[in-house]
Parts: sequence; C-alpha cells; structure tokens
Amino acid sequence: AHAHETRGTLLYRELGRLDQAVASLERAVALDPGRAGAHWNLANALLLTGHWRRGWEEYEWRWRWDGFPSPRRSWDRPGWDGSPLPGRTLLVHWEQGIGDTLQFVRFLPGAAARAGRVVLVCQPGLARLLSDQGLGAEVVAEGRPLPRFHCHAPLLSLPRLLGVEASWLPGPVPYLRARPRVPAEGRGTVRVGVAWAGSPTHGNDARRSLPARRFRDLARIPGVTLFSLQKGERAAEVRDLGPGVVDLGPALGDFADTAAWIAGLDLVISVDTAVVHLAGAMARPAWVLLPFVPDWRWGLGSPGSPWYPSVRLYRQDQAGDWDAVLARVRRDLEALAGAHPQAGTSSQEG
Repeated sequence: AHAHETRGTLLYRELGRLDQAVASLERAVALDPGRAGAHWNLANALLLTGHWRRGWEEYEWRWRWDGFPSPRRSWDRPGWDGSPLPGRTLLVHWEQGIGDTLQFVRFLPGAAARAGRVVLVCQPGLARLLSDQGLGAEVVAEGRPLPRFHCHAPLLSLPRLLGVEASWLPGPVPYLRARPRVPAEGRGTVRVGVAWAGSPTHGNDARRSLPARRFRDLARIPGVTLFSLQKGERAAEVRDLGPGVVDLGPALGDFADTAAWIAGLDLVISVDTAVVHLAGAMARPAWVLLPFVPDWRWGLGSPGSPWYPSVRLYRQDQAGDWDAVLARVRRDLEALAGAHPQAGTSSQEG
C-alpha cells in the first residue's frame, strides 16, 4: 500500500499522469482500507480530474490524516448529515486556509435553506468582509463566543452534504462585494494588483510562489501601473519590482480592505493565493499563474475556471517553467494596455 501510494502521489501525479495516479492510489486503498494518507491523496487526484462525487467522499478522510493542518474540533454536538434542520442552528466552521474559506462560503445559502439558522465561524481577517454579504449565515470570528447550536459541519464538507455536482458551478457570482476604493495613482493606465507569494506554510508553496522580481517586466509595460496586494513576510520584496509600483500593503488591514482595493483596480495578476479567490468571488478580472500540476480546484487543461468565470488561468506547460508563463502574461497585458489605454479611468471614479 505504501509503495502504491508513493507511486501515485510522488511519481504519476507530479508527472501529470493523473489516470495512473488515481489507479495507484485506488490500489493502495484496496490493500489498506484504513490508510488515511492514501484516501486523502486519492481525494485530491479525483477532484483534480473532475470526479467530484467520489472526490468529496474521499475528502472526508482528511480528518483522519496525521498531516492535515486544520484544528480538530471537540464539540459535544453531533456532526451534520445534510438532513433538514427546521428551527435549529447549524454551526459551520472554517478549515485550512483563507482561500478555502473564500471559495466555499458560496455554499452557505444552500445550508441556510435546510437549517433554521446558520452560524459561520471564520478566520478573524475575514469576519468584517463576510458579514452582511447575504450568504444566509451569521458570522463569528474565531475566538469569539459562540451561540448555542445543535450540530456542526466543516466548511469544505458542504459540497458533499448538499450533493453538489460540477454542473452546479459557478452558481451565483459575484457572491462577495465591496465598495470600490480607487487609487489616485495610475489614472489613465491599466491598474493591476499583483501578489507573488502565498502562505509559506502551504505544502506546495515552493512550487506555486515566485520571487517578486519575476514580475518586474510587467511593471515596465507602458500604460500599466502595478499595485502590490502582497501581505506577510514576502511583502518587503515589493522593492524588487522597481520604481513606479504602488505598495498597498500598509493599507490592507484585513480582507475587507483588500476587497475594496480589488474592486477599484482593473485586473489582478497573482500566483495561487487567497487574493485570487477573493477576486473571483467578486467577479473581478484575475489572471492566475499555476504550476504544472496545480491544486485540485483549478482542474486540468482549461484556461478558465468553473468556480470563477472572471478568472483566466496561465498554466506551466513543463514543470518549473515560469518563463513561458510570464511571457504569455506579459504579451496579453501589453495587448490589454494597448487596446484600452484609458482602462484605469473607470466609471467608479466619475
């Protein structure tokens, strides 16, 4: 079982041979049905290849896998099985990263249709943004007192509990909104927000994140002004982008602030980070730079995303080859700047 899991995960998946990866992982599970890591990797491979029904079922093994980073909840209330809860309160709790929360809060209205009341426990940096968005849930920041509830569910279990199929997407988009904050800089240019790095604790961060200097050529395109949306320890790299780049980092107190700036920009260009999910949830244009084998949510091959119609995907054709990806991004951004020289003067400014 260990050999089949290793072959499926570390060989076939990394080579992009996903059918063989799934077959190897299924063999591992058949040999050792209780092997949580094999189930977890099988779930990711199934979701990546669009086999959602089986993928959501296998995804439940994440809570039994020792490497899963999210906190285990120890509430004495039962887990929700998806059945109607008239007059009762369902607590939905965050897990994994900020991007996961932004992507999956779209399913809260479906849960609200089955429960008398839904309460979402989210990361503190999202609480202000997610409140009053019409998602059908009361929002409580992690660490704050919780109301009385009858049962609970992890946020990323909602697709399985609600019976969501791929054909359901994209669903209502945008499902997040913000009052635009239009920057004074860059009037008359294409205003582009950029983010080059995700969380360093992400298991695949070395393959998905880039040094800021790799975006330097984009800052030199005539008719384009770059705005850094980068937060965290990598934000200081903004100096590597050269002169003329506007650093919005100090103005980004939480994701409500980030949403307001995204709403006032013309485009977001980023590696696979929470910024991308926020732009997609707001139906704002975003170009996403993806490694050869991306995270499962981006699927395979397509330049578009079933989750976010406003997002365009720029995929590596060969593992580790960011040069070709950035060349395509630069070409398309040059075309955009040439075709819309006044793109930065939006109706929001008027």
